[in-house]
Amino acid sequence: MSTTAAPAIECRCLHFGHNGFRLKDILLSVPLGKITTIVGPNGSGKSTLLRVLSGLASPYSGEVLVHGEDLRRFPRRKLARTLSMLPQSKLVPDNLTVRELVAYGRSPYQSPWSYRPYTADIDHINRALQLTGTTAHADRMFHTLSGGEQQKARIAMTLAQNTDILLLDEPTTFLDIAHQFEVMSMLKAINHETGITIVMVLHDLPQAVAFCDHMIALKRGAVVAAGPPRALLDTEFLHQVYDLNASVTYVENYPVIIPNLN
Repeated sequence: MSTTAAPAIECRCLHFGHNGFRLKDILLSVPLGKITTIVGPNGSGKSTLLRVLSGLASPYSGEVLVHGEDLRRFPRRKLARTLSMLPQSKLVPDNLTVRELVAYGRSPYQSPWSYRPYTADIDHINRALQLTGTTAHADRMFHTLSGGEQQKARIAMTLAQNTDILLLDEPTTFLDIAHQFEVMSMLKAINHETGITIVMVLHDLPQAVAFCDHMIALKRGAVVAAGPPRALLDTEFLHQVYDLNASVTYVENYPVIIPNLN
C-alpha cells in the first residue's frame, strides 16, 4: 500500500496585504524533498509570497503550515532551524572570508552573547562549502569572488543552517547565462544528494521547467496554476499567466518559448 508524503509547506485560504498589494485566497502545497518554483509576471506577488512562507511577513488570515504545524506557533529559534531564507539582497558585511560568511549560517545554534564554534558547526560549514563547490575559496575574501562564486557562497551560508527547507528569492538574478545554469545545476545536485526541500522564485520559465519538480504560477496576487512544470507549460499557460501569445517546443528536454510575432 503506497502512501503520499505530507507536504513540506501548505497554505490554506491565505490572505496578505501590504502597501496596496494583496495576496488573495492562496491555496498551495509544496511537495516534500522536491524543488518547487514560484513563477509569474512582475508584480504578481512571488517575493511577497516567499516572505510569508518564511515567516518574515504575517498573513491577515488563513494558515501557513510547515511540516503540518502552524507557522505562527514556531519559536524564532526553532523556525530558524527548520527553514532558511536567502533574499535577493546581495549585501554582505565588509572584510569577511567565505568561511566566515558561511559560519553566519550557524547563528541559530549559537548563544546570542558569544560565538563559539563547536565540532558540529565546523562539520556543517565544511559540508556546505563542499556541496556548493566553494571549499577552494574558503579563505578568500568574499568581495574578491566573481558574481557566480559569491552566490554559491551565499547559498552555502543558508545550507550551513542545516534546515529541512531552503527558500531562495531569484537565486540567478544578475548572473550571466553560464553562471545561471551552474547555480541551477548545483541546486538540483544538492536536492538529489541531501533531500532538502527547495522553494525558489524564478523569472526564467525554461529554467523552471528544466530544473524544478513542481511549479506554482501567480498572477495579480492569486495562484492561477500549480503542478509538474512540463505538464503546465504550454500555449494556454503562457496566455493565461503572462498574456503572451507564444508556442512551446522542446530541444533535448529543454523548453524553448517561441513568441507569435504576427
